[in-house]
Amino acid sequence: MRTVSVGVVVGLLWSSTWIVSAQDQLGKAAPVPALNLELKRLSLENVDDKAGGWQFEGGQVFQKGQHIANYATVRRVVNKGTDEQNTAILTTTILFLGKMPPENMTLQGTHDYNCFASVESGRTLRLG
Repeated sequence: MRTVSVGVVVGLLWSSTWIVSAQDQLGKAAPVPALNLELKRLSLENVDDKAGGWQFEGGQVFQKGQHIANYATVRRVVNKGTDEQNTAILTTTILFLGKMPPENMTLQGTHDYNCFASVESGRTLRLG
């Protein structure tokens, strides 16, 4: 199981809801708490095509041992675009349990295959 901590991204998204209403604090954002999540991968599929390759990953999201969401990750490697740095374009969507349609959060960035290869059992993604 990988530990994922989602950081600054959610902090930016949540900052508008953390505005303090006291007159002297108006407009100042309060600290955003960290959200620590663990991702348990249940599937991983590689699909090569003429332009590069796709990697599709799916699984469950846990917080303090409780299953709170599912996730889907798509990685894209593009020939002559991402291969020189051994990286991929990354999109991960977390689909929270409890509501239909599910509340969700999408994170975008890059995936470094050099770093990931040395840490196969876990990664950290921090929110906050």
